[in-house]
Amino acid sequence: MFGCFKEKQINSKVQNVSEEEELEEKIFFVNVEIPTILSPMGDRADAEDLIDDFLQENNLGEVDGGGTHLPSEGFDGSSEITIVLKELNINHYKRLAKFIKENIQLPKGSKLRAERENYYSDEELKGFDDIELS
Repeated sequence: MFGCFKEKQINSKVQNVSEEEELEEKIFFVNVEIPTILSPMGDRADAEDLIDDFLQENNLGEVDGGGTHLPSEGFDGSSEITIVLKELNINHYKRLAKFIKENIQLPKGSKLRAERENYYSDEELKGFDDIELS
């Protein structure tokens, strides 16, 4: 994507590693979890656009996508907006939550949640608690 490559020495072997691959080593994903189904082409798309504009204007990251979890037995369904923040920064996380609370009307029970499964330890994510958005 960036078109720049550099050499990296690992165990006496030279490998080409793109900057994009290096950036992907530690990405900070957060999710807006919405406990109801929002239309992918309507309300959810509008929310994604507003959030992405805010992130881009403030150089904080970008919306990475979204999804709808369809109803199943005992489950009403939900929606989600996935966001990539450029850095693990509690102030950026809280700033994003504040923007969403003030600018997007979401149903009760919606929250901002830091993804805890991929890149960062529980110690690194200390303080990144779920934030209610409604």
